[in-house]
Amino acid sequence: MDYATIGIHTNAALPSLFPVRYGEEAPTREGEAELPSNDPCWDQASYVTDDAGYIHLSAKGRPRRALHQILWERFHQRSIPPGAVIHHVDGNPRNNSFGNLLCLPRAMHRELHGELNRLDPGLSPLLLELERHRITEFYRLRSENYWNDRGAGLAPDEGGRQ
Repeated sequence: MDYATIGIHTNAALPSLFPVRYGEEAPTREGEAELPSNDPCWDQASYVTDDAGYIHLSAKGRPRRALHQILWERFHQRSIPPGAVIHHVDGNPRNNSFGNLLCLPRAMHRELHGELNRLDPGLSPLLLELERHRITEFYRLRSENYWNDRGAGLAPDEGGRQ
């Protein structure tokens, strides 16, 4: 698999270096168990980009999975918590670098996007990016507190900073 083509920088650690241990897997909508992200079949999977720019992997006869979810699980060596989504910090669904993936509760993710969508498009590109960063960091800290309060243990920081 050409990792650069699917949004992983060539200097990023390859996902196969991060084996994941799982408890019971949640069933998919079709009632079929999802293939764990540490399954070697994902390393040989084909990929497709959807209309929104998200990359999905497809392994023989299995439901496809979003690449950013598989990478987050491999990097953090755990399943995505129930009710959580993986957010692309820079807003680019093709940038699947580990530091660009943030685990948020679904409701908090909607709030974050609401805040980002309310930014004044008339701001200069620099101010727009600074505001985007400020808002995202606020939600990063909120999510860390949320997960810590629930014993999910997702801190230290999702972006890999210790």
